[in-house]
Amino acid sequence: MGAEKTVMVTGRDRSIEVNRICDGDIIPGMLCQMSTTVGEVQVHGTPGGNAQTMFALEATDAGKDIDDALDDGENADFCIAATGSLVNALLANGETVLYSQPVESNGDGYLRPHDSVVNVPSDLSVDIFQSAIVGWAEETLDMSDSSGADPASARFLVRVR
Repeated sequence: MGAEKTVMVTGRDRSIEVNRICDGDIIPGMLCQMSTTVGEVQVHGTPGGNAQTMFALEATDAGKDIDDALDDGENADFCIAATGSLVNALLANGETVLYSQPVESNGDGYLRPHDSVVNVPSDLSVDIFQSAIVGWAEETLDMSDSSGADPASARFLVRVR
């Protein structure tokens, strides 16, 4: 699953790449967002929140591969994946995703199955995020019993929205 040794499996030629400074440690394949500091990128931090399809890329020019973390303060490449691109992303610990299931941010750079159910008592209000779905799983992956010790085992393919 997610055996490809690159984050952008397809669609890189149609996507936008940016070079920014890492605001925190980031693993290639993590869902990211622009930081509040100009010129920096951080992991996406809102569980189920609106998300741009920005993923951290592997730093091959620095001698790193897809499983090597990008360090806080490191200059790195990120890709805003075009619709239909196939991305080698990371599934959150404790989650299971099924083929063709929509996925969203887990709030820590990892993805999780999209939760489309909103149960709200009539006397409360809730924010509805219009761009929460990042894409659809192209394979099934069970991380329900994972400890997170090996990020490579969390890799799965996502077809970007």
